[in-house]
Amino acid sequence: MENGSKAENHDIAEDSWISKWPDSLRWILFLPLAVAAAFSASAIIILLASFGGHNLSPGSLDGGWYRMVQSFCFGGAFVFTGAFIAPKKQFITAVGMLVLSAIILTFIMTTAWLYNSEDFGFSLLHAVITLVGASASTYYVYEELN
Repeated sequence: MENGSKAENHDIAEDSWISKWPDSLRWILFLPLAVAAAFSASAIIILLASFGGHNLSPGSLDGGWYRMVQSFCFGGAFVFTGAFIAPKKQFITAVGMLVLSAIILTFIMTTAWLYNSEDFGFSLLHAVITLVGASASTYYVYEELN
């Protein structure tokens, strides 16, 4: 991007109370708040499904679909919240968080593969869906800034 472009000067949090935080505080909190938002989104999906009376056991059809939605929302919330909290370079932050997600999931999947996990196929599916959610949020941040 060239200097002074719209994306450089635009803050996707400009109309929220977060934009009033000092930049240093936003940089300190962007990663912890992103992790908290990801786990919160995941917990909300499970709570809503549980209150709806759905069977969330791993072998059930309902449980499988809800776990996929949970994985998508986890990745999406992680990337979007981090980019939203970051005061500058929000698209670069989103891409960095997407890469961080891929590195962490690669490590987890390698460990599951090395230990011959019985649920490796399902774990791999959820890892891919998590990355799809993170990628969708990265694209959303890009579109929002341009």
